[in-house]
Amino acid sequence: MIYKAENKLIEELLNKPESGMGYQIIEAKRPFSRRREMFVVYNSEMVVELEDGLDFYKKHPADESLVAEPPVTYGDKISLTGIDVIKPRREDTGSIAGELSEKRRYTNGKAALDNALVNASGKDTFVRLSAYYNDRRIDTVNKKLRPGSYTTTLADYLECKKQKDNPVDRYALPNVQPIAWAFYIEPKASDTYQEGIVQPANGRNGGGLEAFFARGTSDHTFLKTTIY
Repeated sequence: MIYKAENKLIEELLNKPESGMGYQIIEAKRPFSRRREMFVVYNSEMVVELEDGLDFYKKHPADESLVAEPPVTYGDKISLTGIDVIKPRREDTGSIAGELSEKRRYTNGKAALDNALVNASGKDTFVRLSAYYNDRRIDTVNKKLRPGSYTTTLADYLECKKQKDNPVDRYALPNVQPIAWAFYIEPKASDTYQEGIVQPANGRNGGGLEAFFARGTSDHTFLKTTIY
């Protein structure tokens, strides 16, 4: 079942880190229930039950047309308590460098969360890919990336486009919705992030580059939005 998160839940999810670029896998309880359940949440708004796991969800893609343009028709609204974000599976498979496959995906290396914080150069651009034009991880008021958000590098995004690679597989997303939008961010030299290689997850291969901004980015670092 697909639900629309209530406003309070949206705000709570936005204050928690992502599991990967554009999604959160969470464990939580419904009001007045003692049973903890798993859900995948897209854009801090679309909440999908995962009683049978991600494999079941992908075999029964009830939301093939949910790209937020036109607006999504959800089921009932939902509120949740005791939310824990499930961290992505990670394996210590070597250095960040790894080896490049035919489609210029990295075949080994550490995930972003396994690598040390580094400062941005103040010149490099990062790209966040999304199925949603109103990606909630982009703070359009202060023009910045919200804390706890993932992106990829501009170079890896361009390579993905050049190779006509599937971004859902490259960045190991649970999406059945296609990637439709690209958001460009240029962090300041005072901003910090962790960079690594997307690990296999959600039945996807991964292998793209990922960057995790635990503290988000400074004001006025969001540059523009383009069609993917």
